[in-house]
Amino acid sequence: MVDWVTILFSASLSVSLSAIASMGLTEYRLKREQSVEEANEIDEWYTKSAEYAADVRRSWQRIFDTPEGQAANLSELQSEMSLLEGQISRHASEGEQLGVDEEPIEALDRLADECRRTAEHRTHINSYPEFEEFRQETLDAVEELEEVLER
Repeated sequence: MVDWVTILFSASLSVSLSAIASMGLTEYRLKREQSVEEANEIDEWYTKSAEYAADVRRSWQRIFDTPEGQAANLSELQSEMSLLEGQISRHASEGEQLGVDEEPIEALDRLADECRRTAEHRTHINSYPEFEEFRQETLDAVEELEEVLER
């Protein structure tokens, strides 16, 4: 005689195991996709960090390092550094949220600090030498960030 209870139990167990395996596979795929998305976000973050370094360097070159810049429009430079400081600070915070290594975040924070120093400095008739010093310190921070990003 056929044991219907055993047959039903076996069928039920087979369906349950199949469903569990399917759910496990689906969960694995979702985690893998999420991991790939997070890796892409981190790659984009590093790319954007390099762009900020290039933007700061270009701003100094365009505004300050030209003969026209010798008669420097320091307020334009300060305005640009203020804008970049805000963007760089927010970008560093985004890196913390993404779980990026500390070293590039610290390098970005240093660059943002140098931009802030330039932006907040009170200009006067003999400001040019002070801005030369700011330029050097800011470009040092740019180079530090670029070196960290290359690693």
